[in-house]
Amino acid sequence: MAIDIFDDDVFAALKAFMHEILPELANNDIRQGQQNDVPMPVGPDFVILIPTDRASLATTVRNYAPTDSQRLTTLSTQVGCQINFYGPNATDHAQIFAQLFRDLYGCDYLRPFGVQPLWCDDGRQMPLVDSEQQYTTRWLVHALMQINPTVSTSQQFADTVGVIIVEAD
Repeated sequence: MAIDIFDDDVFAALKAFMHEILPELANNDIRQGQQNDVPMPVGPDFVILIPTDRASLATTVRNYAPTDSQRLTTLSTQVGCQINFYGPNATDHAQIFAQLFRDLYGCDYLRPFGVQPLWCDDGRQMPLVDSEQQYTTRWLVHALMQINPTVSTSQQFADTVGVIIVEAD
């Protein structure tokens, strides 16, 4: 069994999109969240991506690949992601992301990754208090995307059929 699009692919697409629209963020300034033993970036501005939800958007679609002995089952799926913008430019970064994610620019950019924007909110400020009781500026944007993962499973096919004619009275 194999699947053709993974969570990592969705995060890679979002990360590439953010590097395109927020070039001032370095490669380590955009990270996937909820990973153990990974400290927050030390830069003044950074982004943490956290998966939030998945939902089916339709029933499955089944296709067959007889030459590969495969059955392909595709399900249009909504994927949610909480995007956390931190630092002194968090407000501007959240605005830029939300504005371009909703635009045709976001659709065109993410299409080659197999990801399509569906919706995102305007963002909201959710300051973070650290262990030293210091406030860190944080803006949260919830983004919804559509992916169409295909799971391939083995399938037997017949390429010849033996026919026997039996006379009946």
